[in-house]
Amino acid sequence: MKEQAEFKLDKDKIVPFLLTDWEVPLAQVTLTTSKPNRKVRLTFEIGWSKPFTADLGEMDVVIRVSSSSGPELFRISEMCHWNAMMTMDCDVAAPEAGTHTYWLNAFSEGRRAILSGPLMLHAAVL
Repeated sequence: MKEQAEFKLDKDKIVPFLLTDWEVPLAQVTLTTSKPNRKVRLTFEIGWSKPFTADLGEMDVVIRVSSSSGPELFRISEMCHWNAMMTMDCDVAAPEAGTHTYWLNAFSEGRRAILSGPLMLHAAVL
């Protein structure tokens, strides 16, 4: 059996909010690897839209380890014209056996993104 963990909020469980210029923690998962030098696949899904005041929506997503301000493992940007569902996965190294906590953060320079859900972060040891 794979070691895995998941955080999930359906759209009806989220009150939409405007993302700011600063990273906001959206989700975290903690899992344990039984052996060193393993890969962990992180999969996330974020439903979002652009505010009426923006010509184009833009959101940045950052995955960090250990804490919401810990070392950066992954970063990606996305733009949209109205509504978007960002779905992505990435593989990260888990060099040591033990417990690992991964944080999904997001921000939007110029406040050009509204997080509306759903929201999901899944981690699985490969």
